[in-house]
Amino acid sequence: LAHTLPCRVLHFHLDAMRLKQRAAENHVTVTAYLLAQMFLSVRAAADALHGECAIQVPVNMRNYVPTKSVRNFSLYCGIRLPIETLRSAQDILPQIATQLREKSARKPMEEMLHATRLLVSTLRFIPLAIKAPIAKIIYGFLGDNGFSTTLSNLGVVDVDEKFQPYFEGFRFLLPASPGEPLKFTACAYGGTL
Repeated sequence: LAHTLPCRVLHFHLDAMRLKQRAAENHVTVTAYLLAQMFLSVRAAADALHGECAIQVPVNMRNYVPTKSVRNFSLYCGIRLPIETLRSAQDILPQIATQLREKSARKPMEEMLHATRLLVSTLRFIPLAIKAPIAKIIYGFLGDNGFSTTLSNLGVVDVDEKFQPYFEGFRFLLPASPGEPLKFTACAYGGTL
């Protein structure tokens, strides 16, 4: 980058049970409830009155494909809503829950995995001098630039009982990028999200 923007990391501590209860009252998952709050926040901060807000949500592919890899194994789904519809959580929660359920289901995720494998195997035979600019263009369309922001919710972190006295909590960060300067992460431990 030609210049570096200031970086801030903000941590919020929420009562995980209250958040889970609020999500259950709205008949959605905690991730869907957090997404609704994020969509409303993006709308409040946006200058545009029209267009689309898109939030990228990583999907753990270990739920669909058996693997022994210890490396991260995830793809993403994109939850998209028109900016002009972002008025209240109650208005958008059903759409968010439906998109999240449908787009992170086994069939669309396996299709994305197949397309990714096909793309990688196709690019394998192209020289790096040609491949690098092509990959950059593809990433611009499919990667961060295609989304307003990202939410990654690890869920509840489990620690073996004998190690629990040594942990106060857990945090994880996703790196900001020029296309997505804001990223959101969540994980719960010991009743705190």
